[in-house]
Amino acid sequence: MRSIYRNVNSFGKVLALVAIGGLSLVSCNNKDDNNIFDEDPIVRVDKAKAELKRHLVEESPNGWFMSFRPDGGKYTGEFNVWFDFNEDWSVDIKTDLDRGDLVAEKSDYNFTMLRTFALSFPYGNKIHEFTAMDAANLRTDIEFMFNNYFENGDVETVGFMSNQKVVFKQATAEEKAFVFPAMWQAYDRLQATTIMDITYGGRTHRMQYTPIVSQAKGYEGVFYRMATVAPHNVMGSVSASNSVTFAADRNGEIITLKPELEMPDGSLVKELVWTGSAFIGSSDTGTGTVTIR
Repeated sequence: MRSIYRNVNSFGKVLALVAIGGLSLVSCNNKDDNNIFDEDPIVRVDKAKAELKRHLVEESPNGWFMSFRPDGGKYTGEFNVWFDFNEDWSVDIKTDLDRGDLVAEKSDYNFTMLRTFALSFPYGNKIHEFTAMDAANLRTDIEFMFNNYFENGDVETVGFMSNQKVVFKQATAEEKAFVFPAMWQAYDRLQATTIMDITYGGRTHRMQYTPIVSQAKGYEGVFYRMATVAPHNVMGSVSASNSVTFAADRNGEIITLKPELEMPDGSLVKELVWTGSAFIGSSDTGTGTVTIR
């Protein structure tokens, strides 16, 4: 089965590009080395699509799960998405963009040709709802170009708009149930916080922290420098965009930051840890800390 996955991967990534670009293929002397070119490129791509559909429909009894940053983490945080693909080209989808609506929505899927063939959702559904978070810039992914099969059966794709790697992993029973109370509580805590302290060089500089409610309860936050306290260079060092996006782990204890927060000495704070009263992160050199509370 793994060799089949490798062949399909070659067909999808290489030959689909040939079909799009209209390139001609010149055979070499050794036909055995070129047997993947024996069929028409369109036929090969159609076979690759059929294999991916079969894989999505049959290979994961609990459906498929992905951790998804709609725009790759530029301005949106991480969300959970669950899919159940059906033979009749219908798909059931759950997301936690709106935790008041966790019921699966039935929609449609298909494959379309982009830089290679891509999994696409042609009609408005819960995947399309993410686009409202970044409507002005149109950076959110609704099409996922096939890239690879992993040995464990997971499927790696590339978001067409963001160019980020997006993995469709075989869902567990817990992921199918789609209830993540500790993770969601961490986001609620982030929404309730208002202050960020940067401790560096023996001094603490305070900034106001404001979660953006429209970005789904603390998935994104913006830092504002409090001019009477923090020097200008500290704000410039924290984040070029003045904002940060979050991804909580399943236990709600560790928050991965994107972009990483940069301290004045160039060291990076990559994650925050919940201590019971605040989220605290240490720089990778141990020379400074960030506290959000």
